[in-house]
Amino acid sequence: MSWRPAILLSILFAALLPYYLLVDRQYSHQVRIKFEKANLLNIDAIDRFTVTRGPEVVTFQKTADGKMYQVSSPAGAFVPQDLMNALAALLIKSNSVDIVADKADDLAQYGLDRPQGELEVHDPGKPNPIKLIFGAENPTHTAVYARMEGSPKIFLLGLDLRYYQDLVFEWVEGKQGKKSS
Repeated sequence: MSWRPAILLSILFAALLPYYLLVDRQYSHQVRIKFEKANLLNIDAIDRFTVTRGPEVVTFQKTADGKMYQVSSPAGAFVPQDLMNALAALLIKSNSVDIVADKADDLAQYGLDRPQGELEVHDPGKPNPIKLIFGAENPTHTAVYARMEGSPKIFLLGLDLRYYQDLVFEWVEGKQGKKSS
């Protein structure tokens, strides 16, 4: 390697370093500040929830003793207890969510114009159910965009939500554990 490329790269580095330090770093800091944490869901317990994907609907509710969940609709469907508990725990523990927009004028950019699914959650301590609508994955494919009915805010929920939803419908359709070819 000759000395000319080394000198040219050193000059290029010296020219771009001030741009990075003065302009680019400030922009990345502004992007990070836009995300806000909020306690939107505020769910303490769940006595019934409904999972919807397109025309498919599955409803779970607590048993009379309040210790387990059972599938109440569709009749005769089976979903493992640990899956129902995991879905309920995910919703109860997701009290703090990342808000990406206070108000969305264009729901299509979040995939919420044609929702991928819905969850209706009944907290025994609240008079009305909470309806969550979720759409597309975020650009990093780590979460899905969601909104709560009656709220203009768009927030992120982890991909566990979609994964559990898909598993629920696999069990109801009898496809769990069967590989498609």
